[in-house]
Amino acid sequence: MFCMNKNSKYILCLSMITIMLLTSCNMLGSEPSKDKEEGFNKKKPPKALTQMERELDEIIKNLESVRDERARLLREQEHPSKTSQSEAQQQVQTQNKEQQNDNKNTQHSDPKPDWNSLEKTIETLHEHWNSFEPSARMDGAMNETIKEFGKQLINLTEQIIARNEKKTMVAATNLYSSLPDFLKLYDHNQPPEIKEVIGLVRLIIIYGQQEKWEETKPLLKQIKEAWQEAKTKMKKPDEMLNKRIESAINDFQLVVAEKKNDIAKIKGNIIIKSLDQLE
Repeated sequence: MFCMNKNSKYILCLSMITIMLLTSCNMLGSEPSKDKEEGFNKKKPPKALTQMERELDEIIKNLESVRDERARLLREQEHPSKTSQSEAQQQVQTQNKEQQNDNKNTQHSDPKPDWNSLEKTIETLHEHWNSFEPSARMDGAMNETIKEFGKQLINLTEQIIARNEKKTMVAATNLYSSLPDFLKLYDHNQPPEIKEVIGLVRLIIIYGQQEKWEETKPLLKQIKEAWQEAKTKMKKPDEMLNKRIESAINDFQLVVAEKKNDIAKIKGNIIIKSLDQLE
């Protein structure tokens, strides 16, 4: 029978302990490295993609500015204040000097988008899309996602060329809402779903102004879902800011359900401004 001396037993025990410790370390270390691979190994978004986001945001904000100014002038016409009455008189005097005919100057009563500027922006947007599209394919974007974005970009371009303000706004907002499909491929400071919520809020405001309230119902549900997803991806959650955003979303949902168009725009803008603060 094989017998072990004290030294052999000591060496055997030490070897077994060493093996157990190494195995335990490997088991404990496997999960974090998997998390790192899945959650922190993504690269930053390509510059062309972030430029596309800025350009779409610029188009939408320019159209919103014209829309808001038109609404303000309409309110002043219906319920003029003393100050606005004085300003209106000055405008009439200026118009009479500048125009020798009976045509009214629509610059004040009916503001128009700067279509030439929008055409330049959309041309630049096409250039950046052309630059980004190969990267999107290599980085894992689905063919259907790329194809759909291309279609929506063409639609937006056609609406700008046609000078159709309402359809341009809807097309630009829909295209903006498609950006998270690409942003999800990359590392981010903001969860991509934040952009989705912003796009949905903007679209609801547009539908409200067009009295298409039924079309807002599924969008409100999507806002809730996108916001819940965004919270799970925040690197450094700001609990107080998150609570403010949730309250703003609830308020927005309430006034939309009650079809309060002007107040919905105010509540929606609060959501967008708060979301811009998130990291």
